[in-house]
Amino acid sequence: MALVVFFLFVFIAKYVGKLAYRLMMKKDMQKSIRHVTIKVVKAVVIAIGFFIALGILDLDKVLTSVLAGAGVAGLALQGTLNNTFSGLLLSFLPEMKIHD
Repeated sequence: MALVVFFLFVFIAKYVGKLAYRLMMKKDMQKSIRHVTIKVVKAVVIAIGFFIALGILDLDKVLTSVLAGAGVAGLALQGTLNNTFSGLLLSFLPEMKIHD
């Protein structure tokens, strides 16, 4: 049952990505911003499906370990992630274009 739920969320992520693409095509956005946003949306939907599947399997310890590992990885990569997100935020500004 957990595999079915996980793969269902993978398919849902595909369609949510297509919906997000259609919504973003209506706005004047850079191509790179659209692609990054769509990938983040898909990753979030798949992560939700992963956590729900672990809940169905009643693997609370594994779920806790995965979340703790993500927290440690976030702390270890804090500087890199900070620069990455700063660059993404700058990309969303209308005055800033690629190659500026």
